[in-house]
Amino acid sequence: MKTARILNREYSASLWKRMVAYLIDSIILNFVVVLQFNNSFSDIKLLSPQINTGIIMASLIIIVLQLFYFTILEYKLQQTIGKTLLNLYVKSTINNELTFIQVLLRNITKPFGIILLIDVIYMIYKKGNQRLFEVLSNTQVVEKGVVIK
Repeated sequence: MKTARILNREYSASLWKRMVAYLIDSIILNFVVVLQFNNSFSDIKLLSPQINTGIIMASLIIIVLQLFYFTILEYKLQQTIGKTLLNLYVKSTINNELTFIQVLLRNITKPFGIILLIDVIYMIYKKGNQRLFEVLSNTQVVEKGVVIK
């Protein structure tokens, strides 16, 4: 008689699942963080030679809070809310545990759309499952699954 074995497996997360997780996280960040500063951005006057320090400060705070969201959640839980909903995890490719520096480095592009786009284009061009800053930080996003044999 054969017995069934349950195996926990990790697979490289697909680009589509990662994009959906990022979209979920972006929606959460929009409601929680960005909308709080809506009044700061409503005062923008186009072609105004004067720079509004309030807008600069609000932008810097939003950048810091975005980094905080991704970095702290991934460092403590190996997941953001979006990743949790899609069963995705961040793991180190060199250690058993993620270090804070690894997680910060992998997330440094998240608040900057153009840099993040270049980061993702690298992943598509290399036909791998790691963004450039994931390669530099020795991290990767995996999907955990169960296989019954």
